[in-house]
Amino acid sequence: KIMSPLDGVVQGDFMGSKKDKTIFPEKGNRMSTKEQLIKYSIPADSEEGKKLKNSKISLALHTRLHGDQREYNIDTSKFEGIGVRAEWALPNTLGFIGRFDEPRKGLAVLLNAIPKIVKEVPNLRVLVAGPGNAQDFNKLVPSELRERITFLGKISELEKAQFFKSISLYVAPNTGGESFGIILAEAMASRAPIIASDLPAFARLLDNGLSGALFANENSDELAKTVLKLLENSSSREAIAEAGYEKAKSFDWNSVGEQILSVYEIALSGNTKVSLASENRFWNRMRSNG
Repeated sequence: KIMSPLDGVVQGDFMGSKKDKTIFPEKGNRMSTKEQLIKYSIPADSEEGKKLKNSKISLALHTRLHGDQREYNIDTSKFEGIGVRAEWALPNTLGFIGRFDEPRKGLAVLLNAIPKIVKEVPNLRVLVAGPGNAQDFNKLVPSELRERITFLGKISELEKAQFFKSISLYVAPNTGGESFGIILAEAMASRAPIIASDLPAFARLLDNGLSGALFANENSDELAKTVLKLLENSSSREAIAEAGYEKAKSFDWNSVGEQILSVYEIALSGNTKVSLASENRFWNRMRSNG
């Protein structure tokens, strides 16, 4: 079987739909469905469709669409030309996005790290965005920390872009259950410097620390040390922010679409040696760089 070089997703064999006679990946965990790939579907009774069905090629697609929601790719253009929000853009501001009532999002890890950070950075501020109400949020936050933590509630897409542009560091202390990290990818596209737990999915996304700093999962002491190190070194923050921004370009829909088309070229060529018609396609670039 020919495998896509893209990781973090599940493969599925191409098969024909008896109902509408199109070729599409079989449904599976995190696998694109027919509706999600209808734009690229091929009639099953066409010559191309027969080739594709008979080849039994497994594809690892880097994208899953839910209607208009794109889970494994981002639109980097929506973060361009967005400025900071004055009331959020204060020195030494950390940002967190996620459900505060979902333990695996790791807010507790961040809260435990704050007192250690404050000893060295007394003007530390933390912005928390996500669904829920302020009263429930305040119940989770120790009283001595409430004056420096602002709960924003659910924010719009524009506000999210402003959020990333305004903060000093984006913190992702997630403790498990993450397969990709779409919020991290958006933070990278915004040039926000990132600190994340060393979950396998996050470590891959952040190039093992080159595109964002990593700390040991659920270790609030190490998180505090990593935050302090970056807050004290603006050049390090800028370096990982720029590396993250460059990495985020590979998740833009235009780039992902080219990768998917490259896979289709392979399938339709019927060439088991995996050669592509275009030398500019993603797979040929990957192979030449290898």
